[in-house]
Amino acid sequence: MILDKIRFLREWMKINGEHNVDIMVDGGINEKTAKDCIDAGAHILVAGTFLFNHPVSLEQGVHDLLHSIQGESV
Repeated sequence: MILDKIRFLREWMKINGEHNVDIMVDGGINEKTAKDCIDAGAHILVAGTFLFNHPVSLEQGVHDLLHSIQGESV
């Protein structure tokens, strides 16, 4: 559902010439959802809970998140 909203907003912005607006998603971002949000049109992801509660470390959380966005398995 949120992905549909992101796509709708991205399309609306395109039609209305609003190219200097970033779409931010805050909440529910993790290694499974990040790429889908980016692909739908989001520019900014807030992943605080995922990163700070990562079972290994903050550094590993950043690594896992970046690799998932790049389409690489973690």
